[in-house]
Amino acid sequence: MSNLLPRNATKLEKNIEQLGEKISLIPVPFVDLHSIDRCPVPHLPWLAWEHRVEYWQPDWNEQDKRNAIRESESFNAGRGTRSSISSLLSTVVDNYQLKAWYEFNPPQKPFTFVVILSPQYLLSIEQLLQVHTAIDATKSVRDNYSISAKVKTVCDFYLTGSVTSGTKVYLSTYSDPFFWIVDNSIQFNGAGTATFTATSSDSFNIYNSHADLNLIEAIIRSLSDADMQQWQAVKDAIQQLTRVTTWTLDNPNSQIKYTPPPPPFSGYAFRLHVSPYWNSDAYYRTTPEEVINDFYIYFAEQNAISTGSKFVYSNAYIAQLGANSFEIRHGGYLVDSGGQQYNNCNTTSTGYCTAYITSKQIPETVPEEQTLSYSAITQKIISNVSSSNQAISLLAEAYIESVSNSIFNSDESKQFVKLSDLLSQFELNKTLAN
Repeated sequence: MSNLLPRNATKLEKNIEQLGEKISLIPVPFVDLHSIDRCPVPHLPWLAWEHRVEYWQPDWNEQDKRNAIRESESFNAGRGTRSSISSLLSTVVDNYQLKAWYEFNPPQKPFTFVVILSPQYLLSIEQLLQVHTAIDATKSVRDNYSISAKVKTVCDFYLTGSVTSGTKVYLSTYSDPFFWIVDNSIQFNGAGTATFTATSSDSFNIYNSHADLNLIEAIIRSLSDADMQQWQAVKDAIQQLTRVTTWTLDNPNSQIKYTPPPPPFSGYAFRLHVSPYWNSDAYYRTTPEEVINDFYIYFAEQNAISTGSKFVYSNAYIAQLGANSFEIRHGGYLVDSGGQQYNNCNTTSTGYCTAYITSKQIPETVPEEQTLSYSAITQKIISNVSSSNQAISLLAEAYIESVSNSIFNSDESKQFVKLSDLLSQFELNKTLAN
């Protein structure tokens, strides 16, 4: 290098000139140090630092190192996303699954994820650390994660103590009970049972299993929930069993309280207005069924019809004609055991077939409060699935399905089916996944 300094140059100026002379002796041009394709291999770690390459392995080959630097710009633009984590993991391991918190049933804690490595592969401690480093280099700060993998290691094992000849000593590792992940494909049948399927892993193998659960207890639990009590399927079952439209819930005792409607003849007693019924108070009846039965007996006797005969009627009811004046209105006839009809009804001027009756007032019956258990309501909901009324059937089926799916509810108070109800069967029925 030519000396261009004057003879009166200071010591500082001479030192700066010598420094510049040393830089000029560097065999690589300065511009090449910043080129991904031309930078010498020994200088690539510094070029990676300049490009903010977060994950770097010294044992990578030259091409992998240059690719990592080249892809750093697009990688950093997507840092913290699922694709960026997957992209970096692919450089470390193959055959893995990344599962976010919302992909579990039930959903896990928000902003968490699990990396599940294939159980077919054994990782070394060093490889496991590389996986951790790769994830930490790109995940969002808010995210927490766990890794499911089979890991092998070599270590020295020391056992101290005394051993008695002839005694066998067994050593085993301890692992937590299986954590079963329930699938959302639940199968139902009309008998009030459901089949649940699930998967689990003991960090060495993946297992599948199933459990058949009788839903009676779960449905009984659901009837204590204020939201579930509003379902039409519940109202249908109660109305069918009680014939009332209002009731009081008694959750502590798992029952409802209700007052049944008064009898149809409440406040009156009736008897047929023919002999011998009009001659004795003993023939006063307090239910329509009893009066209709007297009506049948009377006509059967008048016509000498065998006891196998049957009075066929439709829409029979008591009609009030005026003050203390009533009649039975009906449409029907007598049929003997051979199917022959007798006494075809002749309609009156009112358009009804009638039979006159007399009545008297009696103290009105006041029904007492009654109870209906949640167990009876549950059985009715289950039986309604097979109802010939399609609307009632579909509503009952939807209710039972909702109870079954409650296992996925994040609110434990609304989990009418609980994982603990299924664990014993899952353990019993587990099979090794293919």
